[in-house]
Amino acid sequence: MYGQYFKRLRNYKKMTLGEAAKDITSSPALSRWENGVDDIRLKKFLALLDRVDITPREFFAYTEVQGNLDNSYYDELQLLVQQKDGQRLHQIFFANCKNKLNTYHNIW
Repeated sequence: MYGQYFKRLRNYKKMTLGEAAKDITSSPALSRWENGVDDIRLKKFLALLDRVDITPREFFAYTEVQGNLDNSYYDELQLLVQQKDGQRLHQIFFANCKNKLNTYHNIW
């Protein structure tokens, strides 16, 4: 599960598997972890996070946000960012935030 989030960050940073794995683990081992086939030791996990310049706290906050996003919503946001459609991005993002706040207020 965490491997797939790491893979997204690694790809976002335009880092190859080999660049991320260098002197930490093997490229095949990193690939297996990113694809959910195998686990990775904590020491290597922390070194990999350092390699992509993210703290464990930031990483787990990122995974929490990503885990709560509907993939279609995330994909649409990503596409709008790539297209530099700020108006639509703002519209969708804040509509989602408003819905989340309404749900929160209705629960409490």
